[in-house]
Amino acid sequence: MSKDIAEKRLEAYNDVFADIYNNLMFDGKIVLQEEELVNQNTECYVKKEDGELHENRRDVRKVDKNQNVYRLICGLENQTGVDNTMPQRVMGYDYAAYESQISEIVGANRKNDLPAYGKRIHDGQKLAPVITGVLYWGNEDWTGPLRLHDMLRFPEEDKELIKSLVPDYSMNLIEVSKIPKEVREKMTSDFRWIAEFLANRKQPKVLKQLLADKEDKIKHPQEFLELMGEITTDKRYSQIKEIFAEEEKGEVKMCEFLDLLLEEGKEEGIKEGITTLNYLNIKLAECGRADDILKAAMDQKLQKELLAEYGLI
Repeated sequence: MSKDIAEKRLEAYNDVFADIYNNLMFDGKIVLQEEELVNQNTECYVKKEDGELHENRRDVRKVDKNQNVYRLICGLENQTGVDNTMPQRVMGYDYAAYESQISEIVGANRKNDLPAYGKRIHDGQKLAPVITGVLYWGNEDWTGPLRLHDMLRFPEEDKELIKSLVPDYSMNLIEVSKIPKEVREKMTSDFRWIAEFLANRKQPKVLKQLLADKEDKIKHPQEFLELMGEITTDKRYSQIKEIFAEEEKGEVKMCEFLDLLLEEGKEEGIKEGITTLNYLNIKLAECGRADDILKAAMDQKLQKELLAEYGLI
């Protein structure tokens, strides 16, 4: 399973989607209620300059409905790498969502024999706001443009005048590995633990302690483990997923998940003939700590400290 699919499968759950929006987009205010979210088609069509319809495919898109009326249309886009055209892409997605609403209203007006003729829609007919969040999963900082103006080359001689006449379009970027601790702690869905892992992946001792102390439950263990496996390329997550599937488990306690993860790691190490020290060297290399491999080989005290840090003793 590709990482992109694994991301979308977890984010598609209403509790996860609402958690991401409420805490990462709405600054902790509960704007979205999971029971009021309805999936919307991820395919939308835009008529471009050539006159042809072109398909835009979103990652995840949901409608917040209240009494069958669109209140908000919210989308999520996943990015592993930096895309220097992302503001323009988001602008296109949002335009398509507005155009889709207009088409629905026009169709309903015609059906009810109340066409607006040249106005397309009637004076009192308004559209629901469209919001798009961009989840950036890269390990490096986002260095690409954050708004349309960042993509444009303005003539120097009349720069400020022209800038004032060109509408800007900013995007809502969320760098998952940089979500602040105080924000992560407010999150209530499985996404919190994905964010915790990415924030603490270079501090495994801190991460292990955090997870071990928690009685919190993973509500969607299959999708959670799929995404963790894609992020880490660690096959233990697939093995744990199979165990949970065989036992037909629904929600899983975080501490139970951690116990199984550690146990699978030990068994896998034995199966592959990997010694504890070799396993430590692999983990150090993965974390960009190659210098510590040589230091640990020459310093028994440091070696013991590193083994403890990675939970190997």
